[in-house]
Amino acid sequence: MAIWKKRSLFINPTFRTKKCHNQLLKVMFRANPQRTGVYNTTGIRHFKEVKWKLQLTSFDVHFSACPTIADGVICIGDGKRNFYVIDTQTGQQRWTFNPGSRYIASPTVADGIVYICSSDGIIYAIELQTKQQRWQFKITERIGLGEYYSPVVVNGIVYIGSPEGYLYVLDASTGKQIWILQTTGNQLTSAPSIADGILYLGSSDGCVTSVDIETKQRKWVFQPSYPLILDSPFLPVITEKIVYCGSKGQALVAVDIKTGEQKWTFEPENATLLYPHLTYPSVANGVVCVGSSNTIYGLDEATGQILWRFATETSSSYPVIANEVVYVGINGVLWALKLATGQALWQFKPPEPELPLTDPRRWLHTVGKLAVEKGWIAYAPTVLSPAIADEVVYVLVYYSLGCTVLYALN
Repeated sequence: MAIWKKRSLFINPTFRTKKCHNQLLKVMFRANPQRTGVYNTTGIRHFKEVKWKLQLTSFDVHFSACPTIADGVICIGDGKRNFYVIDTQTGQQRWTFNPGSRYIASPTVADGIVYICSSDGIIYAIELQTKQQRWQFKITERIGLGEYYSPVVVNGIVYIGSPEGYLYVLDASTGKQIWILQTTGNQLTSAPSIADGILYLGSSDGCVTSVDIETKQRKWVFQPSYPLILDSPFLPVITEKIVYCGSKGQALVAVDIKTGEQKWTFEPENATLLYPHLTYPSVANGVVCVGSSNTIYGLDEATGQILWRFATETSSSYPVIANEVVYVGINGVLWALKLATGQALWQFKPPEPELPLTDPRRWLHTVGKLAVEKGWIAYAPTVLSPAIADEVVYVLVYYSLGCTVLYALN
C-alpha cells in the first residue's frame, strides 16, 4: 500500500533518452530509468586489446558496482570512501571525492551533474566538470551496501529510496524535497524505475507497486505467488508492455504493464535465482537475458520460453546489452555473447594485478603475492557488470587479495 505526503510541485517525467556527442545525457544503474541494462551505443563484436587499465586503491567494491559513463568521464565509487571521476580516453583520474563515508550504489549522471549516495544516508549532487557541490540531502541516518539507493533522474527530478520505506522526490537543481511516498511498513528493496510518467517500486514484502506520478495514485500492486526471501533486492525492469520482477526468490515473473496481472513465470532448470546467484534481467529486441547459478538464459519476451542457454560453472554478474551483444562476467571472465543465439563472440581473461598498491594495508598484498609465487593460493578475479560507450567496454575486476582494477577494452 502506498501513501503520498507533502503534495506540492509536480513535473511529469517522460521516458526519452537524449544524446550529445554520442554520450547519453542521463545514465544510471542498469543504463536508463527503465533499468533494462541496455546501452544505446555501439559495443565491440571483436575484442582487440586493453585500451588502458587503472588500479584503484580500494580493498573493497560491492558486487553490484557498475561504472557510469557520461560527458567523457567514468564515475565510480568504491566500498571504502573513494569516489573517482576518470577520463575515458586516458584512464587518468580527473578528480576524487571523499565525504568520510562509504559509497554504496552506482552513481547517476544527468545534465552535467553526478548524484551519489553514501552510507551515512546522504545524497550528493556535484558538477561533473568542476567538482563543485551543488547540494546534499539527508535521506536517513545510515544505509547498507547495495544498489537500492541508486537514484533515478528524469526531467529535473531526483527519485531515491530509503530503508524506512520512503521514496524521496527532490528538485535536481536545488535538492529541495518536492514530495514523498511511503510504502506502509515495508522497506524499499529496489532502486526506483520510471517509464512514461509511471513509477515502479519493489518493497520487502515482495510487492511491486505502480504509481502514476502526475496524479500520485496507485495504479496496481503485484504480489508474487512464488516463494520469496523477504528483504531481498529486486528491480522492476520496464519495457513497452511488460514489467519484469526478479528477486532472491525462485522465479522471474513478467507482469502486464497496464493491469499488473502475471503474464508468465520462468523458473531456471536445476538452479534458483537465490543470492548470490541473482541477476537482474536485460531486455532488448524481444529477448530477455537473465542468469541463474549455473546458466545464462535467453528467453522469449512474449512467452518466457527458453531461446538459448549458455552454461556457466558459477553465478554471473548482471548482464548488459549493447548493439545486440550481451556482456556478462562469469567465473572471472568477461564474455560477449550474441543476443539472438547466445553464441560466444569473445572473452577477456583479466591478468594478474600489479603489486604492491599504494594502500595503508599494502603489507597484505606483499604477503599475498608471496603466497601466489609459492603456489599456495591463486588470484581469484570477479568480473562485475560492465558499462559500454563509444565502442569501448569498461569493466571493474575485483581480485580476492583486495585489489580492484578498471579495464577499458576495445
